[in-house]
Amino acid sequence: MDSTFNDSLIPPLDTSFYKQKSFNIFEGRNFREAAPTSSNYEGLVYIIFVHSGTLVVPNYTEYMREPTRFTVTPVDLKSVQAVAQEPQSWTKYMGGNGAVYGSKIDFSQDFPMFKNGGTEELTFGAAYNSTIVGNLKHSGRIVGHQTEFSFDEVDTSKDEFFRAISVFSTTKATGSLEFRFGLENKNYNIVTNPGVPVVIDLFPAAA
Repeated sequence: MDSTFNDSLIPPLDTSFYKQKSFNIFEGRNFREAAPTSSNYEGLVYIIFVHSGTLVVPNYTEYMREPTRFTVTPVDLKSVQAVAQEPQSWTKYMGGNGAVYGSKIDFSQDFPMFKNGGTEELTFGAAYNSTIVGNLKHSGRIVGHQTEFSFDEVDTSKDEFFRAISVFSTTKATGSLEFRFGLENKNYNIVTNPGVPVVIDLFPAAA
C-alpha cells in the first residue's frame, strides 16, 4: 500500500539537457540512448534512478533471515558522487493483524537547469515522495561512492511491492557513464558480481 505517492521529477517541456528512460535491470541487458548535442558545459549533471519492483519470496514456508541487498555502483569513481538514497529506514506499526513496516521516501531538491536550447536558466524543484506499508523492513544508505538498499528480513507469503530512489552527481558532462546494479542474498546463494551494467550516455561535446 502506497499512501503518499508523488512523482515530480519531470521538469517543464522546454527544459534543455534532460532525458528520461525506463528499463528492466535484471534482464541483463545493456542500455544506451542517443543524446542531444551539448555546448561546452561546466557544472554538475545529476542522474536519478527510480527503482520499483516486486520482491517474490521463493518459498513462502521459509523465513528469509539474510538481507536482500541491492547496490548501485558507478564505475568512474573520480567524477561521480552518491548524493542521496531513500528510503533510509523503516518504522514498525502494530495493527489488528500484527506488525507491519512502513518505508518513506521524501526526496526534494532544487536543480539549476536550462531551457530554450541552453540559452536561459531555470530552477526546477524536483520531488519524489512515497510511503509503502507492508511486510518488508526496507532501508537504504550511501556507502562511499555507491548506494545500497536492502530488505533486512522477510517473513511473508505475499509478493511485496517496493520503491527506492538513488541520486548521483557527476562533473562529467560529455561521453558516457557506466553503473553496476548488484543483487545479493546469501540465504538463497544469489550474487550478481560485478553486477548488471547500465550505460548512461551524457551529452556529446559541441563540434
